[in-house]
Amino acid sequence: MVETDPVRSDLLKLANDLPYFARSSKPVGAILAEARTRLQQIEQSVERDEPFNRITAEELASGNFDLTYLIDGVLVKDQPAGLVAPKKSLKTNISIDLAISLATGGKFLGYFRVAEPKRMAIFSGESGMATIQETALRVSDAAGIALNETGIIFSDTVPSFGDSLNMEAFRRFLKADGIEVVIVDPVYLCLPCDVNPANLFDIGRMLRNVNDVCQDVGATPVLVHHLKKTVANPFVPGQLEDIGWAGFQEFFRQWMLINRREPYEPGTGQHRLWFSTGGSAGHSCLVDLDDVFEGEFNPHTGQPRVWEVNVVKPKEVISAEADRREEAKERKAEIRTTARIGRSRKKMLAAMKKHPSGESLTALADLSGLSRNRAKEAIEVLIESDEAETCKVIKGRNKREIDGYKLANFDGQSVDPDTRTK
Repeated sequence: MVETDPVRSDLLKLANDLPYFARSSKPVGAILAEARTRLQQIEQSVERDEPFNRITAEELASGNFDLTYLIDGVLVKDQPAGLVAPKKSLKTNISIDLAISLATGGKFLGYFRVAEPKRMAIFSGESGMATIQETALRVSDAAGIALNETGIIFSDTVPSFGDSLNMEAFRRFLKADGIEVVIVDPVYLCLPCDVNPANLFDIGRMLRNVNDVCQDVGATPVLVHHLKKTVANPFVPGQLEDIGWAGFQEFFRQWMLINRREPYEPGTGQHRLWFSTGGSAGHSCLVDLDDVFEGEFNPHTGQPRVWEVNVVKPKEVISAEADRREEAKERKAEIRTTARIGRSRKKMLAAMKKHPSGESLTALADLSGLSRNRAKEAIEVLIESDEAETCKVIKGRNKREIDGYKLANFDGQSVDPDTRTK
């Protein structure tokens, strides 16, 4: 009889106990949980190979550790990536564009060059397969390729990062199809319900689980996540510090950050977004996804939506944004000037009513409480609107005639400056 080692002995005991578990009155969930716990305890008792890779300085200096870009300036092979955006900011749409461009060797967002086609998988647990299908068909049509020719593997169930058995199934899934890049959308559904999103250690342990699996099978993970809700200005390019929850900023070795440039106007199907990238490999860029157009579905005509993306280069983005800021500044200044002139005009009208025969600029400035320049500005506005006119006034001991101003056609009655008719 072959001697059984302790691990095999424990496995046999568990196997012998399973029929008793199955016949017990306990709920099925409790039975499975107990069996899973016993199996995990056995797994933890197995001696493992040395977990540390030993690399000498000589090996590091002469070794081949080159970075491989899957997408120029956006995505590096084998480094965990985040695709992060506020809620309802086209995260799923853009992740599907990412998958299709990587699967076909096309251009991501019609702009970023993909080095070569990769075997892709998308785990999407939020949108539902009807939405995923509709979006994928639109994006593949825009890319000029049939969806069924992309070879992408889809799943409407996301992995559970805190469950070792589930992560093992995740490993088998990726390995079976030789997946080279996997997108998980959204990552919050992959975490246990009782995990504390503010706990760096809890989140870090979960993220390490998925990264270990992906590293083992040679798949680059792209996790779809949310930006913080408390960002001071929601319409500027996203920053690494804006990524929500503990641990994610530290975990992502590269990132794609999406943020709106302006509020979405319902009924237009049109979006204007910032798209910025960065990573520890040294790449970074900022572009404007200008006029991302989807259209609106019409249930009466059945007219399908589309996927049209116009990418504006960084220099053009910065220049256009500077122009917009300058225009906004000028508009604000114009509004302030108009309001100030309106107040000065009212004060000048009141001063002129006290001297219907006319008065000098200096006297009218004193009466209105305005500076000489502001008083002159108000008088010019009144003359232009035919509410005032120039005249001559007598001043000084010498009865010298000087230029003055008075109300036009003033009858001596009180007139509201805002209701006076010309």
